[in-house]
Amino acid sequence: MEIVSKALSLEEVLPHFIETLSQIQGGSADLARTLATGTVSVLAPDCTAQSRLYDFRHGGLLAPASLAEATAGNVQPVANTAGFLAKELVGFGGMDCLVHDPLKQPGEASDTDGQAILIDGSLFYLNRQCMQSEADLVDRIRRNTLSWHFLQFIGRYRNSELSTLKSVLLHSVCIVVGAYDGESYLIWRRD
Repeated sequence: MEIVSKALSLEEVLPHFIETLSQIQGGSADLARTLATGTVSVLAPDCTAQSRLYDFRHGGLLAPASLAEATAGNVQPVANTAGFLAKELVGFGGMDCLVHDPLKQPGEASDTDGQAILIDGSLFYLNRQCMQSEADLVDRIRRNTLSWHFLQFIGRYRNSELSTLKSVLLHSVCIVVGAYDGESYLIWRRD
């Protein structure tokens, strides 16, 4: 099964972006205006019907991961397109990445994925020039992908632009959100 990037209708994707960002303080009007200046694509198997691509809440987009990859325990591994996402994002070399961590408090954060910072009270990891290594990027994406959430901003951010979501949105050239129960990602790129 070949994974490809497929264009999606911004109008139909907007509610999913707003829902993902609702976990952080910030207005949907600012988000809608920002997203209107770009295009959205998804990483999906080439044989996926276009109508299926708009069902962001349900998994099953990819074939299940091999049970040989399973670790001890009762949780079945979930296949995802993190490796393909990393290949897509390498083109943003030299940019900064902000990855949201919806589970931890600042005192619990490690520096594995970058400097822990608060934006509108939500924990993010800031990694300057995050696209230097595709392998590191794959690991960072996998560590921060939850079945119900993934959020990453890419841009060049001055420290003064990192205090509010509104400012981050204005300076982002790419926004990535998770979809399909953590199996894949929607990628917004500024025109």
